[in-house]
Amino acid sequence: MLKKVLGLFCAVCLLFTFCSCGGKEMQKEYVDDAELSRVARQEIISVFGNSFSGRAAELVSEDFLLFIEKEFRADSILALHSALKGGTYSEETWYDVTGNTIRVLECYYKGELDPDSPNYRDNIKVQGDNDGKAVIRVTGDMSLADNWEIMPKLKSRGKGLFGVMSEDTVKALQTADITLVNNEFTYSKRGEPLANKYYTFRADPQNVSVFNELGVDIVSLANNHAYDYGPDAFSDTMDTLKSAAIPYIGGGADLNEAKKPFYFIVEGRMVGFSAATKAEKYRLTPEATDTTSGVLRTYDPSKYIEVLESVEKECDYNIAYVHWGKEGSHEIEDGLREMGAQFIDAGADIVIGAHAHLLQGIEYYNGKPIVFNLGNFLFNAKTMDSGILELTVDKNGLGCRFIPCVQSDCFVKIVEGDEAARVLQFMNSLSSGVKFSDDGSFCEER
Repeated sequence: MLKKVLGLFCAVCLLFTFCSCGGKEMQKEYVDDAELSRVARQEIISVFGNSFSGRAAELVSEDFLLFIEKEFRADSILALHSALKGGTYSEETWYDVTGNTIRVLECYYKGELDPDSPNYRDNIKVQGDNDGKAVIRVTGDMSLADNWEIMPKLKSRGKGLFGVMSEDTVKALQTADITLVNNEFTYSKRGEPLANKYYTFRADPQNVSVFNELGVDIVSLANNHAYDYGPDAFSDTMDTLKSAAIPYIGGGADLNEAKKPFYFIVEGRMVGFSAATKAEKYRLTPEATDTTSGVLRTYDPSKYIEVLESVEKECDYNIAYVHWGKEGSHEIEDGLREMGAQFIDAGADIVIGAHAHLLQGIEYYNGKPIVFNLGNFLFNAKTMDSGILELTVDKNGLGCRFIPCVQSDCFVKIVEGDEAARVLQFMNSLSSGVKFSDDGSFCEER
């Protein structure tokens, strides 16, 4: 219902233009609304058909326009016709008229969200509260492993989440339309540690309730610890996340699943997420194959480039989450700038990194940001600067903000005042060609 109301409001605004200019002649001849809409549909196809490109060129037909008319009232068709006739049409007109981009309209039209449809897809979910702006918040490394430092503290302090996070930090993640974190451990009571690994992390499957309480919407398994206890434990990890209704990216029962992206429809726009890893000097975490489970690697970036290219064809915003970088260093590892550029050339709108356990800088390539490393978010007892990457999606495009945090004694908090200014200044010193505002918003320095 809200989708229809939003579409009606947008259509009425454009219809006013239609009725006050180019639509006058048409209205004189066709006073019946149904006839008016019928003629508008015919003209959209026969007169303005060559105005469309991309998805719209493939979709626009009598059936598709009737679908738009049914879902968003006939006014939507008249408003689209007015934009075409007045020379103001662009692909964004679909959003102005219906509250949805052409890719999202295609999704509804084809029944990709309908479990009873032959076109149903299980990797698309509608998200958000339709307030005009989508907020996505992303963290770096997190651990809920029982044999590491965070979970024992969470359980012993007796305060639940607030024993390891400040209230405003919890709220920031809970209130985001989409929260993405790095699931750098395995959920299982089975399996043995992989041979020759110094650190291996395993959590009781019940610990996934922490992510549910925190409002985590999607996790990455593309890292060097999700497979720490072998194939059975990795299978348990995926089953645990499925049972908790938390989608995962970057890992799977086979290569096809490991490469599989996940999409959220938020504020009428399609946002795609995918993940890959390039994190081990000695490659102990197996890559998925056609018949065996594992993660998606990107030492050779060709497979992940293929993923990003396919995601770009499917969505309005393409978010790449990569586990990479030299551990324990603020410096950007050789080759990552070039690889990040390849990912953007393949269609990524932003590349976000984790794994180094320390913050690394931000740079732009072809006008798009590469956030090399978000460092630890909630991973151990060390005192270190951290942050939440906030992305906003609205009519102005993709906005970026770094929310400064500090992790200390198995506790993470958003910092303010002088402490926030210090973390932002440090992040600025690590970055190149980036302009930071006092609130952490950043853009390319021109």
